[in-house]
Amino acid sequence: MTERDLQILQSFAWAVGVLLLIALAALAVVVVRRRALVMDNPAVPPSTAGSIDWIGLLTSVQADRIPPTSWLTLGATLTTQVATCPLALRAPLVAALDAAIARSRDPLASASMSQVRHALAVLPTA
Repeated sequence: MTERDLQILQSFAWAVGVLLLIALAALAVVVVRRRALVMDNPAVPPSTAGSIDWIGLLTSVQADRIPPTSWLTLGATLTTQVATCPLALRAPLVAALDAAIARSRDPLASASMSQVRHALAVLPTA
């Protein structure tokens, strides 16, 4: 390997390193902004481009972080997008909704949760 080849290889490695650093910085910005959005408004499950973050929803329901007033609009949105819920999350989400319905003191929020729960329960499992 000549001196020129080593210089080219070193330049290439440096360029790849810079690109990786830029990609890592962009990823960090996205993650921080997403976390900030969730912390600012815990009533809304994290979402991107209109799709529901079902894992975020499951943890929010389990931790009882969604206020009853938010269920009125959230329930309708979730019911229309329930087919996008991953198969593996359907049963745990139904169980979490059952527990949330039992804990809820707001009949309208309970009805909205029940609507989402029913929509999830009737989906095919295979």
